[in-house]
Amino acid sequence: MKKEQAILDKLIPDYYQNNMEMNTLVRVENGLFENLKNEIQHVQDNQYILTCDENTLIHFEDILKIKANSQVETLDFRRLRIINRINTRPPFTLDFLMLKLDEIYGRENYQVFVDYSNYTLYIESSHSTAEWYKETKFTVNRVKPANIRYVHVPVLIDWLMIIEQLSYQKMEFAKAGYAQIGITQLEKRGVTVEVEIL
Repeated sequence: MKKEQAILDKLIPDYYQNNMEMNTLVRVENGLFENLKNEIQHVQDNQYILTCDENTLIHFEDILKIKANSQVETLDFRRLRIINRINTRPPFTLDFLMLKLDEIYGRENYQVFVDYSNYTLYIESSHSTAEWYKETKFTVNRVKPANIRYVHVPVLIDWLMIIEQLSYQKMEFAKAGYAQIGITQLEKRGVTVEVEIL
């Protein structure tokens, strides 16, 4: 506020410098200019989804018919969801879908398979929140053609160590007609021998 006061003081003629009425008027108008500056900044911030206030977000959600749950969903999530909904207007291509999934899940955190003969789109992904699953479902159903079925396959991505071993064992079976039940073994197992895998 002092910066604006200094500017207004410079704008008035020297004749009014020590005038009590003019000093009061400059002080009052400084407050009005500060309010005007804040209102202009508020209007500029509300022009963009990433900087708008919650009331403007609610207005955008009403336009896009989004029912937000402010107790569960953060403002950042709501902003990104609005941007996602606005950006799903182009026609469907697999590249466009993968671009949208990159934004939602991150690159290489999902896999897309298309079964062309059965007109089915499979998306394997893992995400920590149900909100993003719902947003993925909305996005895919919004951009895919009506004749393609969408199946979401939830996946838990984790590391697994696999160790392979190969061995063989010689087995001898009793010959038919020579074995006596309860006396002769029907099978005889030999020693297990491990084989080296190349």
